[in-house]
Amino acid sequence: DPDAHSYIIDYYWEETDDGYTCYAYGYCEYDETHTIEEEVTASRSMIKDPTCTEDGVYEYTASFSDSNFTAQTREETAVDTAAGHTPGQAVDENVVEATCETGGSGDSVVYCSVCGEELERNHWLSLDLGHDWGEPTYTWSDDNLTVTAQAVCKRDSSHVTTREGEVREDVIEEPDCETPGTSEFTALFATVDNEPFTTQTKTVSTAALGHDYDISYEWGENGDGEMTCWAFGICQRCEHEISEDAVATSTVTRDPTCTAEGACTYTAAFTDSAFSTQTLDGTLATIDHHYVSTKEIETSNCEYIQYYYISKCDMCGALEPGAVASTPEFEDGPGHQFPTSFSDGEVVMCTVCGTPAVYAYYDYDHPSYIAYDLDMAYISSMYEAGYSFGYDVRLWSYTANAYVNSGGYEGGSGSNIMIPDAYRQSGERFRVDYYTDDGHYISSNDAEYP
Repeated sequence: DPDAHSYIIDYYWEETDDGYTCYAYGYCEYDETHTIEEEVTASRSMIKDPTCTEDGVYEYTASFSDSNFTAQTREETAVDTAAGHTPGQAVDENVVEATCETGGSGDSVVYCSVCGEELERNHWLSLDLGHDWGEPTYTWSDDNLTVTAQAVCKRDSSHVTTREGEVREDVIEEPDCETPGTSEFTALFATVDNEPFTTQTKTVSTAALGHDYDISYEWGENGDGEMTCWAFGICQRCEHEISEDAVATSTVTRDPTCTAEGACTYTAAFTDSAFSTQTLDGTLATIDHHYVSTKEIETSNCEYIQYYYISKCDMCGALEPGAVASTPEFEDGPGHQFPTSFSDGEVVMCTVCGTPAVYAYYDYDHPSYIAYDLDMAYISSMYEAGYSFGYDVRLWSYTANAYVNSGGYEGGSGSNIMIPDAYRQSGERFRVDYYTDDGHYISSNDAEYP
């Protein structure tokens, strides 16, 4: 198109007193003789505000009326626009408050009131505050010989100062044994730091001295035969005398017997506090024998007890003079004590007297037999222990080294088992074995044919 141009454009800036001017120039690439140009004074705007320490930045914009040119921009530092820091009021930081006994410390810091940058920091120290003591209190001891002063700090109640006063007593009037006196007590306190203690005085009535008795005591019987203690006292200061008698009470400490005296303690208590309770050890006369009919054991074993009665003292055991023993009597003994477990063939014997539970012996009333006795109480205990005895009783010959007769069970004391003819010879020895239902057995002692 001969009427259309395609321009090659160039721009350049020139600083002026008022800012910047932008020049635009273009020529047609097809006809260099055809040119365009325009000069524009750029407008200015602040695109970065200045700070305390940095200048701001301006943006210059050139806008052209010829549409062949595009708007141009450039940035320039806004020289000398930085305002500098503005110091604010100093503030305290890292403050450690002073106390009564320790100083304080901290930092005085100045910041820029615009940007907040720290401009200055100074460390400072302060003295301790010292105690601010409150009104002191004074505590006198009961005997007025010591005074304790105390004060509490108003700033910190945990700070307490205490002083013991040096007390001086000035006697105004001396007391005697019965009349009180008068004394003035003065407490002086050493001055320490700023402590608020001052001299204290107190006038008091001092107690009467009381009598200083020299006391003595005497024991004896009064007109009624009662043990009595007489007390006497004389004051060593004024010679005032006191006395009192007290009938004693008696406490038995060892009872008397028919062979030995007893012991007791007499105690005399007085109503006058000047006298102390007194004690005296005494004796109690022996008492008469107490004779009673007493059972005496003459013979005692598992099977029976033989005893008699005779008159004896039931305290010391002494026989009554002329006492005669009664006719002996008998009663059943406690019975044999047999173990309830056994080994086969064991001769189970009483642990007290050694009597066998199965006792065998030659039967003289029946010369062809060995007799045996069974302790039925033992048999009952064995049943309770779980053993069941049947009726199997056997005769063992030591000569034959074997059973020679199984004669069965005839039961109880005085049962017997026949000796076979071949073994009825003098000196032959036998034993009786008694079997349980499950095949265990106990043996008797040895029995001998005469």
